[in-house]
Amino acid sequence: MMMAEEMKATVLTMREAGAVLFGESSERARKRAAYLLKTQGIKTIKNGKQTLVRRDVLQKEFGIDYQGKVTPLDLERS
Repeated sequence: MMMAEEMKATVLTMREAGAVLFGESSERARKRAAYLLKTQGIKTIKNGKQTLVRRDVLQKEFGIDYQGKVTPLDLERS
């Protein structure tokens, strides 16, 4: 498993995004991250076969901070 210290890059691969989003760097987490970003309409960067996502986009959309921790969403209940 990749540690947060290893992932201080500005852009992340889908494997790294899977580690940040789901806490694991497996093939399944990579596919889940790619599917999540695609279904949510999150802008990604294509570099040949590689798909990248900006770290600040993950932070904005999902509340992921730079240490890989999740900030709870504030959902109002009616």
